[in-house]
Amino acid sequence: MRKALVVAILMLMPGCLDTTPEEISGVQIQLPIGSIIEGDTVFLMASGQKPAGAKYLWDFGDGSGGTGENVQHIFVDEGPYTIVLTVVDEEGRIGTASENIEILHRNESPVASLDSTYDGEGQNIKVNSLVFFDGGSSSDPDGDVLSFEWDFGDGNTGEGIRPNHFYDTVGNFTVTLVV
Repeated sequence: MRKALVVAILMLMPGCLDTTPEEISGVQIQLPIGSIIEGDTVFLMASGQKPAGAKYLWDFGDGSGGTGENVQHIFVDEGPYTIVLTVVDEEGRIGTASENIEILHRNESPVASLDSTYDGEGQNIKVNSLVFFDGGSSSDPDGDVLSFEWDFGDGNTGEGIRPNHFYDTVGNFTVTLVV
C-alpha cells in the first residue's frame, strides 16, 4: 500500500489584495420643490457624479423601487419616507445617497349643502321678507372646521352657518354658499 502526504502552505499577507471597491463620491438625489401629496406622481433625479455606464437603483422606502437615472413614483400613503439611491459603475464602484421626505395627506374638498326658509306663504318670497339660510348640513370628509361664505345674488354677502337676509328688490336671485 502506498501512502502519500500532501502538504499545502497558505500564506496570507496583508495588503496583497484589496477587494473593497472604491466608493463613488458625490451621488445626490434631486427632490421636487414644494409639498408632496399622497397619490401625486413624484419625479426624482440622480444628480452629482454620474459615471458612464452606471446603473441606478432606487429604494422609495415604501417597499418598492425603481431603476434608471430619472424615475417617477406615486406614494399611496401619507407619512415619512427615506429614499435611497445606489449607483454602481462598470468597475463595481458603489455610491449611495439618501433623502428623507414627508408625504402629506390629500385634503378632500368639503361638501356644501344649503337650505332656506322665509316668513310668508306661497312659492314666492315677498320683497322685504326675511329669508333664513342654513348651511348646517355641509360637511368635510377630513373633519376640518368649515367656514361659510354666502353670496345672496343681489350684491350682498354674508358669513356664518345660518345667516338671514332681506331682499329689497323684485327679481330672481341665485344664492351661492362656499364652504
